[in-house]
Order: sequence, then structure tokens, then C-alpha cells
Amino acid sequence: MIKAIIFDFDGVIVETDSFNYEIFKRLFEKNGIEFDKGIYINQFIGRPLKECIPDYLKKFNREIESEYFISEKKRMFDNVYSSKVTFFKDAEILINRLYKKYKLAIASGTRRSLMNKALRKFKLKEYFEIILTSEDFDQGKPHPEIYLKAFKFLNVKPNESVIIEDTPIGIEAAKKAGAICIAVTHTHSKKELKKANRVITSLDYLIL
Repeated sequence: MIKAIIFDFDGVIVETDSFNYEIFKRLFEKNGIEFDKGIYINQFIGRPLKECIPDYLKKFNREIESEYFISEKKRMFDNVYSSKVTFFKDAEILINRLYKKYKLAIASGTRRSLMNKALRKFKLKEYFEIILTSEDFDQGKPHPEIYLKAFKFLNVKPNESVIIEDTPIGIEAAKKAGAICIAVTHTHSKKELKKANRVITSLDYLIL
């Protein structure tokens, strides 16, 4: 019996990829490093900055500059986040439909300061029993740590939980945690998300 629904945040509930990509592109290109949408999708989405930026800079023998790139990326992103972040309409519909029927949680690599801005903007906090952010875990996805913590806080077993994700590494984390994973094609194609238990093109279509 399903008791809890756990949501990733960026790419599932809110849309940030359009401006996040542009910030990465500007940052790398102004520092003489090539960057394109394919690189962003395959190497950056869903990964912590402390992992994806050093890994990418290694290819150019510039990993020593990682701290600067991470700091500058955060600054650029934070400056526009409140005005640019948007709420996926299908997520809004689903959350309202599931609220009070299941325990709802957010488990995301998003920083708490940004999460709080979005939660206030869209008046979402009241819908979720727990909200876990990047400050609440040590190992990023695809490690399952954040989802294992969510189960503990919600007092549910993995097989009593559904995790909603939008990236291959998020799916991997959810499956390692032992939960059912449903993926939505907000940021990746059906083919890229094929390891999920189920792939849907809109959260409107999700019936539990």
C-alpha cells in the first residue's frame, strides 16, 4: 500500500532548466570553455555543483579553478532565481490532488535558501510534511541517501513510497533506495528515463 509520495524539486515541481542552462553557458564561455545543451543535459542536470563543475573542468585541466566557478555560478543563479523560477502547471494539479490522501515530501539537491524562495512564491510549504534540501545530506544522487532520510522522517518503508523524478541519476537514486520511481519528461526524453518503473509525459496523467 502506497503511503508517501516524494518529489524531486527542480525539473519536477518547478522549472529552472531554461535559465540555469543559459547561466552555465555564459559562465563557461566567458572563461574560454565550450558549453552546449547536450553537455548540460548529460553532465549537469540533477548533479551538485561540487561534483559536476570539477568533473567538467578536469577535461580542460582547469579543475583548480572549481571554487571560483562554483561561487560565480551560485551568484549568477541567485540573482535571477526569484524572478525566473516557474511552477509546472501539471505539478500544481497533482499536488492538489494528492494532498491529504498521502504523505507528501520534497527531497532535492536544491539549496534551502532557493527552495524557501520558491515555496514562498508559490505558497507550497503547507502541502509537504518534510522538505529535504542539499544541506540535509552528504552524498548527492545517484546515491540514495536523501531518499533513505525521507523514508525515515516520514516513517514509511521504501515499498510504501513513490518517488517522482525527471533525470536518469535521480531514477538511479530512487531505485537504489528501494522505492517505485515514476519519471516525468519535463527535462529528459522517455528513452533517457526508461529505467524508471513508469514514464509519463505529464503529471496530470499520474493515477495511483
